Amino acid sequence: MWPLLLLAGISSASPADKSTVIPRPPEQLAIAAEAERLGRDIYDFDQAAWGATDAMAAAMHDYAAAGVKGWIVEREPTGAVAIFYGQDKAQPYKIFVAHMQGQKVVSSHIVAAGEDRNLTPIEQRMVAARTIALRRETLDWLQKQDFHPCTSGSINTVVLPPATPEAPVPVYLLTPQASLSSFPIGGHFRIDVAADGSIVRSRAFAKSCIVLDPRQVPADARMFLVSHLLDQQPTEIHVWVALASHVPLGVLIAPHGDIWTVADGKVRYMSTLPASSLAK
Repeated sequence: MWPLLLLAGISSASPADKSTVIPRPPEQLAIAAEAERLGRDIYDFDQAAWGATDAMAAAMHDYAAAGVKGWIVEREPTGAVAIFYGQDKAQPYKIFVAHMQGQKVVSSHIVAAGEDRNLTPIEQRMVAARTIALRRETLDWLQKQDFHPCTSGSINTVVLPPATPEAPVPVYLLTPQASLSSFPIGGHFRIDVAADGSIVRSRAFAKSCIVLDPRQVPADARMFLVSHLLDQQPTEIHVWVALASHVPLGVLIAPHGDIWTVADGKVRYMSTLPASSLAK
């Protein structure tokens, strides 16, 4: 994946080479809709974890010494809840809980010794999946599957609840931002962890590293255009990056010439460039 243009218009092709709109099959539109849902979840869970981590740091002098090993996020009716957990042998337990709306903390507290510290079965599966994803042997195996983070910082994680109690747990291993104004589009990976701890699916989302910096996007640009090689439509990573950066993306599916837009959490097919334009 690599940047093509910062566009004020979609195409400078001649009238004879104008792009055309080709109806998308329902199956492809369903995949695009699923990318919207997943991308929104990644964004919302990441934002909640970010704000909740600040709240935990303010409430606990040394949360690492208190035994915090990681976090998971779940949706709730008014937003999301971030749970920071410790582990007694293989059994996780709650240490800090924050109820969130975006990055805003609605309420939070340190879980006292006398409180119920147990996680639900789904939460336990999410913790186990995150632990498996971050094991050294897993990361070594993933490197052989084309997982190559694009910055040197610690890998960020977003764990989504399974679609059903028996379904695999999706874990996203995300290249961290090198700065608050940089948004990596490459260097992200997903693994799906089954209830027995096995990895049943894995995938990369790009073949190269590219970073979107909104400060470099001209004010009159309609979108930041990137090419994409691994799918026939944009992915949840495109949705997440567009939401986080507040910059609309144009995704050119190479080599077919389909152009999709990703903006405000929505994925939309726009048009298909003619072969003559792609060859230029």
